[in-house]
Amino acid sequence: MTHIQIDASQGSWVARVGEALARRELLWILVRRDLAVRYREALLGVAWAVLVPVATLGVYWFVFDVIFERRRSDVPYVLFLFPAMLVWGYFNSSVGRAAQSLIRDASLLSKVYFPRLLLPVSNVLSPLVDAAIGLVALLVIFALYRHAPGAELVWFPFFLLMAIAAATGVGTLMAAWNSRFKDVQHFLPVMLHLWFFSSPVLYSTTFVSERFRLFYALNPMVTVCEGVRFAVLGSELAVTPAMIAIGVGSTLVLLAAGLASFLRTEQTITDVL
Repeated sequence: MTHIQIDASQGSWVARVGEALARRELLWILVRRDLAVRYREALLGVAWAVLVPVATLGVYWFVFDVIFERRRSDVPYVLFLFPAMLVWGYFNSSVGRAAQSLIRDASLLSKVYFPRLLLPVSNVLSPLVDAAIGLVALLVIFALYRHAPGAELVWFPFFLLMAIAAATGVGTLMAAWNSRFKDVQHFLPVMLHLWFFSSPVLYSTTFVSERFRLFYALNPMVTVCEGVRFAVLGSELAVTPAMIAIGVGSTLVLLAAGLASFLRTEQTITDVL
């Protein structure tokens, strides 16, 4: 039998993050549990991971490309839109799920000890499965338009990792706040809705005035959306190296702030839930 001793040394943030990383097996168990619960009683199962982004894509394509007849790129608007929609859908889902993770598993927290950080992190990782399934629809659309990704695809993991880091930062921060302030659940959907329109999903960053672009790049999803679009389509990168540097910096700040806030709250989490 394995014995775990909890002492003052585990109060260190670095030690507690390290402890969470050491429990990788438990992390994957939580990810699998989340996926199983999500699709267990769903009529169409994992098909929703394809139907939702495709249906949303159809609505935006009809409104912006058919009704208003305004194309945002030299490539067909469907190809322009879908890569950014997939990565935004992942970010939106993971942040929302991570924010509710402690509330959903409040009974589990009071019964057994484990690194609490694993709960929001598992909810950040599980939507990656949905995103991967959504890529199947993207490949079908690419085949219909006879478009093949180029060498720029090697940059895709970098921008995806940036999206995961940003989602982890915001998700852990919202999870910590939501455990103490119940009105976060009302504020969060509004924040994500505004964040969506503040990110270049429906439009290109080139539509933003040059004098505001460095400030605009403080939103990490600007670099993520444009980067994924560049990697998948092989189109011209709409963000400059300076904007990418600012986006990466803001992502790291969000990640550090989220982890710090969560680990500070973790000490008394079972007392407030």
